[in-house]
Amino acid sequence: MSFKTVTPDFDLAEVRMIEIADEEIFHLFPNPASSVVNIYAKEKSTMTIYDTQGRRVHSSELQQGLNTLSLNLSKGLYVVNIGKTNQKLVIE
Repeated sequence: MSFKTVTPDFDLAEVRMIEIADEEIFHLFPNPASSVVNIYAKEKSTMTIYDTQGRRVHSSELQQGLNTLSLNLSKGLYVVNIGKTNQKLVIE
């Protein structure tokens, strides 16, 4: 077995740290839930909940920070959408 020394074609002094934006813009809990859901939103936004048939069943304006919502949804699986982010929600 032999090893080959490789010399980079760039100056290491030019390498910079790039910060990648956090795509997660909200936290939803508890999940599964019953009738009360807490959503921590990183910024003011609109939240929409869809059932498994793609029908909008709830929509709310969220404030930045903690939002507590009382939902009147049937038991089942839902999709919570805020911006370009979707998260599953189970109602028991």
